[in-house]
Amino acid sequence: MTICPELQEHYHAEFGIPATTIMTGTNYPIAERTCVAENPTAITFMGNIRCGRYRSLAEIGMALDELNAERGTSYTLDIYSGEKEPSVLSHFAGIHSIHFKGFVGGEEFERVFRSAQILLHTEAFDDTSIDLVKHSVSTKIADSLASGIPLFAYGPDSVSSMKHLIRNNCAVLSTSKESLKRDLLRCFQDQPLRERTAENGLACAHKYHDSDVNSKLLREVFSLQ
Repeated sequence: MTICPELQEHYHAEFGIPATTIMTGTNYPIAERTCVAENPTAITFMGNIRCGRYRSLAEIGMALDELNAERGTSYTLDIYSGEKEPSVLSHFAGIHSIHFKGFVGGEEFERVFRSAQILLHTEAFDDTSIDLVKHSVSTKIADSLASGIPLFAYGPDSVSSMKHLIRNNCAVLSTSKESLKRDLLRCFQDQPLRERTAENGLACAHKYHDSDVNSKLLREVFSLQ
């Protein structure tokens, strides 16, 4: 049993046995329609910023600072995380667009999540971090796609989470630092793009991340053992 096609292929190649992929289910009901802000000004990241993600978040913040200086905009990156390590948080020092909000939980977490204009998934680009996450697809991705809120994703195209989003065209994607600023601007300014990727996100959530469907499939797989 695997959570992504890449891991399924790896197991088959390594052990010569068949495997079934059942992807991570969403924690929330899948939205009935998209929720796309007309003129978004903020991207929201919620979760763990380790595994080098803090470096990618800093790069996003620096790109937003440049856009704001060039265009007179006020785009922000709002980060909700329980991270307290000074050596990690120091990467955000001097980046004006980054607003580090700290930890939220329970009803406040859901309120922040539901009110986001654009959600963010990111991974790091260094070899060590890539190796740590290469076959993971987090619950946050399932929840983001199921929300109907547009998703922006910044990370290497060699990890399974990004491959999943690329295959299903369900996020505004940036896979290199060189294209980051351009891709962020597209995400903020191109409403049809946000609509399209959010609609594809809901379709992807129904296909791969429906918890009830996935639980039924899991029971069926176990019944065959």
